[in-house]
Amino acid sequence: MLTAAAVAVPAACATGSSSRVDNPYGSCKIGPGAVCRDQDLRAVSLVSADLRGADFTGSNLGLVDFRDADLRDALLVGTDLAGADFTGANLAGADLTDASTFFTNFSLANLEGANTAALKRCAVIEPDGRFDPGSGFCQQITSATTNPPTQSSPTLEYFRAAKPAVCLNDVSGTGIEVTWKATGVLGITFFVDGVRVGGSKKTKGTTRIPFVCDGKPHTVGVQAYGAVPPSLSESFTLALEPGAPG
Repeated sequence: MLTAAAVAVPAACATGSSSRVDNPYGSCKIGPGAVCRDQDLRAVSLVSADLRGADFTGSNLGLVDFRDADLRDALLVGTDLAGADFTGANLAGADLTDASTFFTNFSLANLEGANTAALKRCAVIEPDGRFDPGSGFCQQITSATTNPPTQSSPTLEYFRAAKPAVCLNDVSGTGIEVTWKATGVLGITFFVDGVRVGGSKKTKGTTRIPFVCDGKPHTVGVQAYGAVPPSLSESFTLALEPGAPG
């Protein structure tokens, strides 16, 4: 799990651990020319990362935050980009052959010279802000899903801090647990003070997210995506004093 300090991407990431709690970047080191093939990097933050020429072939990049990242000439071949956010990213010359999208955001992204001819499109926000619902690939997603999505916008029955709301403090950093229940949801992302900190494809659950426990109010939000737009956003504000180490 990302810690609250993981908003900025480090120049190099620790290796040698299979735990996504200790190392959310898998076995690759984030930087120009990074080799990140066949990695599970779901929901990590790569905001403004320098990933020129990086190789993500075959990786699961669902819900990854690529806002303002430099992905010039990067290899995104066969990647899962469901829910990924490329707002303002530079994808000039990138290869997206056989990559699959689902509610993927390319707003204001630079795709000049990028290979998108074989990009599998479903519910994509284009660089000009236009929403492309997709066609054939979307039908494949629906038919391959055990529980097909309802053709309606998502709804949230509840989204709140798990009770009692306490500050968790251990080797993973400080955080809180949030709980939610939703319908018509295919993917959700969590935010703290506007920064993406994780995600899930479950319609119901409880999970830990990073949270700064400094006695000051912080806004915790969720954005839910359904089979059809629009997405749904909700939030709550919470202030917690530092807790004892776990």
